[in-house]
Amino acid sequence: MVEIEFLADEHGNQQVIDLITSIADRAMNDKDYAELAARIAQLLDYMKDIGVPPIEKRTLYGISSVGNPITLVEVVKELNNHPPLMEARANWRPVGAFRAIFFYKTDDKGNQSIYFTKALIKQETYSRDF
Repeated sequence: MVEIEFLADEHGNQQVIDLITSIADRAMNDKDYAELAARIAQLLDYMKDIGVPPIEKRTLYGISSVGNPITLVEVVKELNNHPPLMEARANWRPVGAFRAIFFYKTDDKGNQSIYFTKALIKQETYSRDF
């Protein structure tokens, strides 16, 4: 079993949910944001189904917002200098690179709890905010 939680900051805001909601709102009138929203939804569904994917399962084969097959490569990545933090990744070049920071725990029965903390859309490979 996999459980995904979106943690609140010190002000009670669930920053990851807030960003995803703003992307979804903008997607109502913007085809590029609709594509990014579709990719994020598929990524989260994938993680809900299997948990944090092992390295050999970090390529996701999905469907674009208009029904075409797509491939999302390396949808989860370890943050090398910040263990145990990881990032969930969905890209759509016209909008940017969605990154959501998370950590996870696995209990003795193999159940995973995934905790999302922060997210942003990067425009460049390096982002100081990230």
